[in-house]
Amino acid sequence: MDIHVTARSIRIHKAVKEHALNQILKFEHLFDPIQRCDVIFSREGKTTETQVVEIVLYAAGRTLMTKERTDDFHKSIDLASDKIEHQLSTVKSKLKTRRKTAAKKTLK
Repeated sequence: MDIHVTARSIRIHKAVKEHALNQILKFEHLFDPIQRCDVIFSREGKTTETQVVEIVLYAAGRTLMTKERTDDFHKSIDLASDKIEHQLSTVKSKLKTRRKTAAKKTLK
């Protein structure tokens, strides 16, 4: 899996980047055919107090995306990774259901 980390008009600490990479690497254990993951860090607002993390995941011909805004990058990473994890489990269950129904149709 290719992981690309981008920071828009800011610099992120090494600890924040490592935290994001650790969260992303957990996805490989959930769903095998992940080709690429983009993690984008940015700030919003006039005072730039809002920390934004956007995760875009390309897996099994699908694009999964989430965006989280909090006051801390670590919180944003955790919330975004939870959302992507939920999306991955949904995709995985749909693929399993389709395989089962296709197998039943061929047996009839």
